[in-house]
Amino acid sequence: MAQRSYVLAGIEGSPDRADLARLVEQLLAIDDVAFAEPLVGQFDMLITLDTQKPLETVVKRLAEVKPLCNLVPLKANPVPPRERMHRNIEKIPLKP
Repeated sequence: MAQRSYVLAGIEGSPDRADLARLVEQLLAIDDVAFAEPLVGQFDMLITLDTQKPLETVVKRLAEVKPLCNLVPLKANPVPPRERMHRNIEKIPLKP
């Protein structure tokens, strides 16, 4: 069953807005990442995952993305089928 999980992450150094935008694009290119949002505070990034893979596997993949550091996986919830279906429908091309 698919699950939605959240991961808090720090960022090494002091990235500017352009660096953060590139990092968000890089994260969104990963299949399991549904959303990535920069934060202000103890952590620098909130990453939302929609995946059927074990959370530990996806977190290991995220740990390879630089400059992310100090990854903290949070709660994982099952995703209702209707939400998964909506996400898949968006990918189906429309016929003329």
